[in-house]
Amino acid sequence: MKIGQTHEHDTVILHLSGHLGVGESVRILAAAVRRALASGASGVVLDLSGVGYLDAAGIGVLIAAHRRALRDGRRLVLTGLRARVRSILGLARVDGVLDCARDQTSALARVLHTEILESSLAGKGAPGTTPMALKPTVV
Repeated sequence: MKIGQTHEHDTVILHLSGHLGVGESVRILAAAVRRALASGASGVVLDLSGVGYLDAAGIGVLIAAHRRALRDGRRLVLTGLRARVRSILGLARVDGVLDCARDQTSALARVLHTEILESSLAGKGAPGTTPMALKPTVV
């Protein structure tokens, strides 16, 4: 498993390639997600377009990363799911638990929308907006 990292709009994007399963790949991903969340980023996008297969351990690390992000008040969004990976997540019935976006732009929009909404609810508001000006978006 190889992981590349980029940043966009205060979001860490982890680009995964290889097999995500039992062994070193699970530990590598768990550590990368921990570092991304510890960096103070508003969220994490996992680009799985380079992942051709995942097993139960891979599913487990994705669920653990999702829970950790929620616990830290952040959002973790998966994108770039190949048909086989999407099918595996569906068979495991976790596709409704994990936040999956059709592309990286949609994934970033989900992370950013959550950040704007939360700051609005806290009374901070995004620059130049008021809570009344925010409208829900479907991405």
